[in-house]
Amino acid sequence: MQLNWVSSAEGKLFAENIEAFTRDIVELGKFDTNEHRLALSALKETLATPRVRWLMGMEKQLVEKSNVYGKQVDAERYKAVMASAIKEEYEKALVVSALPLEQGLMVKDLAAQTDLPGHVVAAYLVELEHAERVHVKGYEGRDPLFIRQAA
Repeated sequence: MQLNWVSSAEGKLFAENIEAFTRDIVELGKFDTNEHRLALSALKETLATPRVRWLMGMEKQLVEKSNVYGKQVDAERYKAVMASAIKEEYEKALVVSALPLEQGLMVKDLAAQTDLPGHVVAAYLVELEHAERVHVKGYEGRDPLFIRQAA
């Protein structure tokens, strides 16, 4: 995935970006969407989160102009904040996307499906449960079984 800000007046820049991106994709070769279904679902959800959408929309303002305090944000610092936010939102979306609607999964099962450490999955589940995006369906022994909240 790639994101470039290009205004409607920058047709040449838009074309250059598309050509470069197309070359990159061709070099990568065939892409099996079924093999990457979970990651693609999480990516789609990530891009729709208010946090990521706000950060993407404010980059030009914050980096080239100023924030509400009249200070310009350092471009490298902004990129680091953006990368961190995208990573966190993607990982949360990955956890939600891996959860079924009916049969619950334990933290260890989610960790195995998402390749995230168990403690990270557990922390995200607490946050996601608070946001009412997941809930505990029951228990297997002392381990909670999580399911995705129906939309």
